[in-house]
Amino acid sequence: MSPCVAQQDPPGIIAPERLTSSDNSWATEEQSVEGTPPTDFLGLIVNSFSHAIISEDLDGRITTWNSGAERLLGFSMEEMTGHALSKIVPSDRFDEDGHLRAILRREESITDFETERITKEGHRLWVSVSASPLRTADGEILGTAFILRDITASKRTQSNLVASEERFRMLANTLPQLVWMAEGDGTMAWYNQRWFDYTGKTMEELQGDGWLELYHPDCRQEVAGKWQHSVASGTPFECECPLRGADGTYRRFLTRSVPLRDAKGMVTYWFGTSTDITERIEAEAAMRESEERFRHMADAAPVIIWLAGPDKRFNYFNKAWLDFTGHTLDEELDIDWSDNIHPEDLNRCLETYSNAFKRYQTFEMEYRLRHHTGEYRWLLDRGTPRMTEDGSFEGYIGAAIDIHDQKLASESIRKANESASRAKDEFLAALSHELRTPLSPVLMLAAAMEHSPDLPAQTRADCAMIRKNIELEARLIDDLLDLTRITRGKMVLRFENLDPHPLIEHSLEILRGDLHAKQIQVDASFCTPSPYVCADSVRLQQVFWNILKNAVKFTPSGGRITIRSYSDYRNWRVDISDTGLGITPEEMPQIFNAFSQGKEAAEPRFGGVGLGLAITAHLVHEHRGKIWAESKGRDQGATFHLEIPLAPLTNSGRVKLPPPPPKRVPLRVLLVEDHEASRVTLQRLLTHRGHSVSAASSLAEARSIADQGTFDIVISDLGLPDGSGHELMRDLKAKHRLCGIALSGYGMASDLKQSQEAGFQDHLTKPVDVNTLEQAMLRVWNASQVLLKLRPNQG
Repeated sequence: MSPCVAQQDPPGIIAPERLTSSDNSWATEEQSVEGTPPTDFLGLIVNSFSHAIISEDLDGRITTWNSGAERLLGFSMEEMTGHALSKIVPSDRFDEDGHLRAILRREESITDFETERITKEGHRLWVSVSASPLRTADGEILGTAFILRDITASKRTQSNLVASEERFRMLANTLPQLVWMAEGDGTMAWYNQRWFDYTGKTMEELQGDGWLELYHPDCRQEVAGKWQHSVASGTPFECECPLRGADGTYRRFLTRSVPLRDAKGMVTYWFGTSTDITERIEAEAAMRESEERFRHMADAAPVIIWLAGPDKRFNYFNKAWLDFTGHTLDEELDIDWSDNIHPEDLNRCLETYSNAFKRYQTFEMEYRLRHHTGEYRWLLDRGTPRMTEDGSFEGYIGAAIDIHDQKLASESIRKANESASRAKDEFLAALSHELRTPLSPVLMLAAAMEHSPDLPAQTRADCAMIRKNIELEARLIDDLLDLTRITRGKMVLRFENLDPHPLIEHSLEILRGDLHAKQIQVDASFCTPSPYVCADSVRLQQVFWNILKNAVKFTPSGGRITIRSYSDYRNWRVDISDTGLGITPEEMPQIFNAFSQGKEAAEPRFGGVGLGLAITAHLVHEHRGKIWAESKGRDQGATFHLEIPLAPLTNSGRVKLPPPPPKRVPLRVLLVEDHEASRVTLQRLLTHRGHSVSAASSLAEARSIADQGTFDIVISDLGLPDGSGHELMRDLKAKHRLCGIALSGYGMASDLKQSQEAGFQDHLTKPVDVNTLEQAMLRVWNASQVLLKLRPNQG
């Protein structure tokens, strides 16, 4: 706000010698213009001003309100005439306005007093007020004249300038550097507070060349010369010299200054900063010393060491690397390191290397690098990201060791292990075949005789006992093979939607003799309605049989087995509890491990090899289910919990069920089996069921019979005296369009795959009962008929 200026002379508006009062306007006879009334002429002059011109009488009532006032304040002359001027004075300015009026009452004038006024819309604006008494020619005071000039824009500019200067000073005082400004001629004009704090000098002490005295005597002349050159040429100034602090010690500063120019290009100011770089210089020196020590250490290390920057480019290799490649450091840095990597390893290495840089992660990779002899040798390379204390990424440091000899040795061991594994699998497969083949005719005969109405009841019971023991023997063989399949990831499951409850009931039926012998009571309660799960019926049957077999085995005579099933909207669950041996806390973590049995469970009286639960756990996992056990301890019984997801529903909200078993149709069968007992038994049983069977014991005999007759299906063993069943199936399919079933003692996953590739539609592992074989025959034959209808012209 400008100070209030009081003047004795002259008034702000020159008054006429005599005024007329008819229309409250000023006029003089001497100021009359021909053709224009004096009062009108004076009004024209007043209204021509862009500023607001206002007059009031001695009572403080407005008598004049020119067009400039209307434009500035928004009120018309009619709205303001006769009103007090306080109407446009803000309430918080009333005291100030009273002070102005006190000056006017002393008949003094006011010039360019800055204040605020209110517009008709209620806005506040800044104005410059000039006022003086309104006098007649003879000095009589008739009122007061005011001139209001809008200074809002200049006031805003002034405010912005003050704020800008304040922000600049605040910023300059906040910066960690010493900040200063000089006039265009180089005279120092301003320093920030940090400069005064560091040097301990006042502004007066820094006048003239006082600032130059703070520089070290050894470089003072150099600084002065550079500064004079910059001022004379208008070019930026820069120097790096020690600057004395308030404590008398010198620290090294980097000083820079740039010129600020006006619109004509003339230098008006110099803006400069002085940055303390003492610690940086010391750190750089320490870094150089550290790098030198690192290089000596790295060159003495027996491993290959390298460094890469954040741009992925290598910038250092130690002596071990250079000795390996046969290059100098400059040569190695000049080529791309990936040029020496074996082509088969290159893409993998580049991908690993690039991904590590994206994530700043430690990486490890094995690759072959070209030795200076031209040989590719295996390296194990590990890289670790280098980070500064503030978290900035500086690249990678890596170390590599030559593992070529170990790699070759490991490869040799791996091949030996694979060979041993194959030999083991082949032995198990051969053993399985030799064990299964003689069991097959016995199982078929026992199963057939068990249900023969021509035999006495006791004989049928004996046959049932024979069948069960054969099935148990086959199960032991399967367990050994299953363990091999599990360890090699070759277990194959055939899923379909089924009700699990009949599988539990069938397992109990198999164990009925054992249950009766030990007088174990079974209490089974199944949830209703029966749920459906997506499962392999054979494997799920195996799970139930294993759990129930364990319960029977470890439950004493007169004990109880309880079976309860539950179902919600997601899972089906069954709990099988017994009152038997129980499981101790020490045994619990191991019960699902292969060949693991508790101390008492391993006693000869219980038997078993400890594979059942291990296989069970894997099968449940393959069904996307869970299995766990609970027991209060020894002789407290045990409960096994099994949970499997429900089968998904179709769009109609129903479970998709497998098709019903095919109806029995008499088929013309070509049976190829070199094991005489199996061939004779199987031919007799199939013939008894209404099928026409022609039997062969060799590849040549089978081809001859096929050429002489017409057949619907071929059932063939795989290991024949003069060839392979695979070879036979290919011939019969190509020549006679026959479908076929492989019937073999070999049941590994690779065996099933070979059978499928040879053209067999199914592969059954011996021993197999005649019912299972007949269902497979009908299923395969029906499927082949559908295929022939879809592709009638393909042979």
